[in-house]
Amino acid sequence: TESEYDFDFGFLMLRGLDDIMHATTDIGILEESYELIDMLTADVVEAIDPDATLALSDHGMRPASDYRFDKEMRMDHDTRQGVWGATEPLDLEGHLDVVPTLLEYLGVETTVPQDRGTIDLVMSESDRGAVQERLKDLGYA
Repeated sequence: TESEYDFDFGFLMLRGLDDIMHATTDIGILEESYELIDMLTADVVEAIDPDATLALSDHGMRPASDYRFDKEMRMDHDTRQGVWGATEPLDLEGHLDVVPTLLEYLGVETTVPQDRGTIDLVMSESDRGAVQERLKDLGYA
């Protein structure tokens, strides 16, 4: 159905694939899941007919470590990976590029904070350093 509103930006999160990948490594189930997500995504895009579309994962997946307390989880998040595709040439090189690129695309002029150190965390200096290093490892700082 048509909306009475004219949106400049929309966001849809499909989380089911993440849950499925934590539960199984069965290729048949994973292929069916990807096909369903592809179909649902195509249906949504067709229904709303946007000027541009960006499909984006928030992370990749990797086999879960044997050292996890919940080893029955088959796959775990890999925050160093992810995928995206767009109908516009957005020139994304990494996930950190997404927010500034979308803001620029939408014509929003603002400065996106790049330094996580500006947030006053209530923790020891050594813990703060460890957090900053981990954020750098993950590509967020």
